[in-house]
Amino acid sequence: MPERQGLMLVMELAGHQCADAGDLDAAVDHLTKDHACTLVLSDATIGEANAEDIRRVLKAASPHVRVITLTEEVLPGEAFVSTEVITAATSPLHKLPTSYAPVSRGDAVLIMLPEQDSLRMIPELPRTAGMLNKLAVLYHSQEKYAAAEQLYKQALQKSENSASDKRREMASILHNLANLYRDQQRYMDAEPLYLKSITLVEKLLGKNHPKVWNRLNCLADVYRAQGREAEVKSLLMRFS
Repeated sequence: MPERQGLMLVMELAGHQCADAGDLDAAVDHLTKDHACTLVLSDATIGEANAEDIRRVLKAASPHVRVITLTEEVLPGEAFVSTEVITAATSPLHKLPTSYAPVSRGDAVLIMLPEQDSLRMIPELPRTAGMLNKLAVLYHSQEKYAAAEQLYKQALQKSENSASDKRREMASILHNLANLYRDQQRYMDAEPLYLKSITLVEKLLGKNHPKVWNRLNCLADVYRAQGREAEVKSLLMRFS
């Protein structure tokens, strides 16, 4: 599924209109309904069907369609060497972290582009604080620190200018930006952001909430990295 979606993104970015099918029956159904379809990219096997079977079934449904097989390797003597083949098909989406919520198709295209081009395209997308924050998290996870910092700051500015009910969102952005600075050992930059985020979350959720303690532990790590053990003890005692 991720590979199929990744190929769709690449094709759509190149200007093609695409649709996907989870199995051979769904592909046949689509071809019989959409006679404008001119190309099918297919796995080498779908269920019990091999590449030649797949090509025969798809061509029967739509004789004019071109079928290209995606396979990791073509071995001499295999039956489907007579069909068109793309070897070692991979998707840039494999590089995306799996610990974050799925991103929209537009956001995913940005991740696949070179960093500078991605940032240039951002004004063409909805510039909500939440979207910018999520995109920054993805850049952060790829250690693209300069791009992530720029996006976190844009998200923070939007969040600061929004209604008071966005404090939870602001707390998240502050925490993420502080984590970015911590990961770069920019401890003096990270400290005030952690403190602001802690204050916001404490007011929203209470001082004993797990999100407060998560932020406290992050700040304590920053203090420890600087040898400020007395402040670690004072910080944890304040919230104990």
